[in-house]
Amino acid sequence: GKDVPAGCVVEWGDGQKDKGDSKTTVFRHAYSKEEKYKIAVSAALKEEKGFVSPEPLVFDVAVTAEKPSVGLTKSVSRTNIFEYTFTLKAKEGSYPIGEWELSFGDGKSESGKGEVPKTVKHVYEKAGSYNAKFTVADTQRAAVTKSLSLKIAPPKPIAKDKGAAKQ
Repeated sequence: GKDVPAGCVVEWGDGQKDKGDSKTTVFRHAYSKEEKYKIAVSAALKEEKGFVSPEPLVFDVAVTAEKPSVGLTKSVSRTNIFEYTFTLKAKEGSYPIGEWELSFGDGKSESGKGEVPKTVKHVYEKAGSYNAKFTVADTQRAAVTKSLSLKIAPPKPIAKDKGAAKQ
């Protein structure tokens, strides 16, 4: 006789369980917190003489939350060496993005809650070296930071033409 799955149960280890029949092939479950869990999968098999329930398969799993991922790039204005456009990228991990901050390295910053803007412009007041930092935290306060440095050279003086044009 051929054993055919008649039904199965997945116990997720957090008090939740899912049941399926012979057509169920995929089970999905979202855990509410980071922890170690014991998952037990049991199936009833239909045989010629009735049903057989083998011992459940047991798996140990450690559930960890994925932090957000971030990206930060910069570009300088073509008309003003003190003006930068920062391109921000943030992708949520296991939890939604809660808040973000872009620190320009000159004592000034911009921040917000929820969705991150695509670009932020900033004008530095003087030449120098700066370290910009972009930090994103999810709703569970897991934070990720991306930094980049930039150097603004002092503007070169414009040479004055000593010789006057003769007319």
